[in-house]
Amino acid sequence: MKSIAGVRLTAIVTITMLGASAMGAEMAWKPVSATGGYSISGNEIFVAPGAQVTLEVRISGWDPQLLKAWEADVDPLSVTSGGGGSLSLLSIPDPLAGLFIDSNRQDFVFYDVPHLPGVDPSSPAFRVAAAIGSGAVPVADPGTPRYAATAILVVSIDARGTFTVGLLETSVLIAENNLPITPLTLTPARITIGDPCCLPGGSCAWLSASACSSAGGTAAAGCSGDTNPSNGVDDACEADCDGDGITDAAEAGVADKDCDLDGTCNGLDIASCTPGNTACADCNGNGVPDGCDLSLSVSKDCNGNTLPDECDIATMTSADCGPNGIPDECETGACCFVQLGEQQCTETTPDNCATLPGIYRGPCRACPTQSAAVINEPGGTIFVHIIGPPTTCPPPFALGRMASSCTSGPFYDPWASPADGSMCHNFGAVGGGPIPADFFGPGSDPFDQPVCLEGEPLGPTSFGDFGDADTIIERLADPHDRCELPAGQSAAVDIKIVELSLVSTSPITVTYNGGQNPEPWDVAVDLSAVVTPPAGTLTALKEHCNGGTYTSVLHVQPRFTFHSVASPTQVVFDTGDSGLPPVMLIQDVPAPWSHDVDPNLGLTGDPCSSFHAGLLDGATTTDCDCNTNLVRDKCDVESMTSQDCNGNAVPDDCDINSGTSSDVNGNNVPDDCDGPFCGDGTCDAGEVQCICPADCGAPPSSETSGLTCTDVSDNDCDSLTDCADPDCATDAACGPFCGDGNCAANENQCDCPADCGAPPPNEVHGSTCADNIDNDCDSLTDGADQDCGVIPAVSQWGLVVLTMLLLVAGRVYFGRRVPAPL
Repeated sequence: MKSIAGVRLTAIVTITMLGASAMGAEMAWKPVSATGGYSISGNEIFVAPGAQVTLEVRISGWDPQLLKAWEADVDPLSVTSGGGGSLSLLSIPDPLAGLFIDSNRQDFVFYDVPHLPGVDPSSPAFRVAAAIGSGAVPVADPGTPRYAATAILVVSIDARGTFTVGLLETSVLIAENNLPITPLTLTPARITIGDPCCLPGGSCAWLSASACSSAGGTAAAGCSGDTNPSNGVDDACEADCDGDGITDAAEAGVADKDCDLDGTCNGLDIASCTPGNTACADCNGNGVPDGCDLSLSVSKDCNGNTLPDECDIATMTSADCGPNGIPDECETGACCFVQLGEQQCTETTPDNCATLPGIYRGPCRACPTQSAAVINEPGGTIFVHIIGPPTTCPPPFALGRMASSCTSGPFYDPWASPADGSMCHNFGAVGGGPIPADFFGPGSDPFDQPVCLEGEPLGPTSFGDFGDADTIIERLADPHDRCELPAGQSAAVDIKIVELSLVSTSPITVTYNGGQNPEPWDVAVDLSAVVTPPAGTLTALKEHCNGGTYTSVLHVQPRFTFHSVASPTQVVFDTGDSGLPPVMLIQDVPAPWSHDVDPNLGLTGDPCSSFHAGLLDGATTTDCDCNTNLVRDKCDVESMTSQDCNGNAVPDDCDINSGTSSDVNGNNVPDDCDGPFCGDGTCDAGEVQCICPADCGAPPSSETSGLTCTDVSDNDCDSLTDCADPDCATDAACGPFCGDGNCAANENQCDCPADCGAPPPNEVHGSTCADNIDNDCDSLTDGADQDCGVIPAVSQWGLVVLTMLLLVAGRVYFGRRVPAPL
């Protein structure tokens, strides 16, 4: 057995044959932590390659013995296993850095008891051991695992697979009688090099693929830590669209971020955007795709055209008369909202509408109505069918059929009936009669109560799919052509009901034998399978350019199907099979209709028809023939009989004649479509005062020093620009010149004292008499100037003597250590 420095345990660990009994004694390696992302499951830890893993020896279950000593011997073969690479004890800064016993821990197995610990870091077979001192009382089992030692293992960067750090059978627990405590379970720890996994919440851990999936995570390229900036999310789990190692959230520039999380940086999204793609375009030039501006509420899109409002205004797609940054068409409009259980309508802004909450229905329009009013039959209220909600905004309908399949008729008007119990059939009314006795079964009483109904969506029908509609009325033709002018004359067309789907708002109560045994029954209403009633009539009056009002008479032959709530029993009462006449539904209160439906209403009917019953157009003008050709102006534009360059549904010549648009150049094209030209009253790009004084104003009479002499423009229109214009001769930017305050290279005191200063009064001996310059500006230089005179000659021996004196003085001054010259 290998000795452990500083501890004498040889006698203890060699006694292995005679053991005292114990119940469930265990010595185990317990994974505690690791560097980088990690996860622990039982005695297995998942780590990254190159990680440092901390394991602890835990001892437990030596009861009823008293513990006196222990030794843990590591199996060298287990440490070198795995699928590649290796494990080794941490050896920095010293060999014991990776193996130690922290005897100061309160959960140390010999805590507060004199003990002798020892470690042997010989790799790969290392061991740790400890024994209590002489005379100390052995430790009783506290019932919980106790700490014994710590090992820090380094996982090589090329490590793969699972390493099992096990214990040799020479590992022992020694009781107070110096005998081993047996049986002893030796539990290894497993170190598995997992795969990086981004977990929900943004943490990164090294897990097996199955564990990552079970935890709801996704595979990552690696675990990086939370560095740029720290936000609680591992960098590897954050997007990095340009792959520069800086997460998108930490990028300084918006071009390197990924606002729509599609994996492509904003800048590349914009650069590669195809024309017409409003999602990736950058119409406002802020470096962020417009789709993100809208989804992140950086910009608003009040008119729903997928463009930021500021771009609509900048390109004049929308007007902003305020201006307040809100397209004019979004300023006010009709808003249908729910209050106290009833739908109401008010004029407000889209934002206010959303807070009501409500449905915005377009600018300056009354709340649309889709209703045929209350329809009763003569002779008593037998059957009331309110076709469409009378005072509420309609639900959106899907298209009934493709416009490519349109013919001259028939056409279909879809309706959605209310769910407020206002539609009822009274089986006790005169002309209708009660449901007879025994109808629901032997002994059932006659039923003479009203049944209140609501619409049940039809779903797809043989006539098309009309969304939430529960009633479909067929018209053989449109009563008015959409291009005709309102003339105050009515037109009638045949109508008939072809689909009906109503259900009771609550079950009816059926009784037996004079009010006994009450049962609940549901009721459904559709059309008779036996009798087809005669056609009805719809009479429409075109009162304005886009519609008017109508009345109608409609014959309905209903069929009632009763379903027992408590059993599968079903009985049918078909009014046609019973010989009852059809119900005549008379609508004598005029209801609105329109040719063209405002797209803001979010509602479509039969695309083949230009007659939409129940829809009220807020613009009820009768002035729609500005060119007096007896054709609606909108149709003139659609047929290209008239041009409409500005898209306002009014012929261009009418815009000009009415003054809505100007035509300064007289080419019969509104100036707002004609592009910029001189004389249109606007100084457009490319127009300047010299070229177009009519729009841009008269040019100044000259350039202005210090103001216009550096703007690279011929401001006074004399064909001379900036410093080339004599007007700029005194501008500092056009120098140098004498008097500009700067002494230039070609100026001196003699020729420009204003800039360079006054010259000296004379030359100076020993200073300016040998510089070849006429310093005092008297046209005489150096020796030729009497200021300089004659310098006395110095003899050759005088120079030698002077030199020697200087040398000697230098030696004396600078120190005696200077050698004398040879």
